[in-house]
Amino acid sequence: QHKRKRENTMSDIWIYHERQEALLCGQHALNNLVQAAVFSPDSLALIAHQLDEMELTYMAQNDEGGVNSKDYIKRVQEGSGNVDE
Repeated sequence: QHKRKRENTMSDIWIYHERQEALLCGQHALNNLVQAAVFSPDSLALIAHQLDEMELTYMAQNDEGGVNSKDYIKRVQEGSGNVDE
């Protein structure tokens, strides 16, 4: 038995949209892009912390002074610009 594929109508098409609130434009933009509530402030903070760790590891292992380089020392002193502490 064959089932006929129903053709899409305008009422079948929907677009996910989050309105901006609480200065979370990055979160809302990402969720709108992926068309679902995937990202939360906590999940994005976790990603930012992971990126910070990766950045510091890379800076520590480079051959331009490593942990003794001015850039590394300055970055550690300034802390993250990616996450509100």
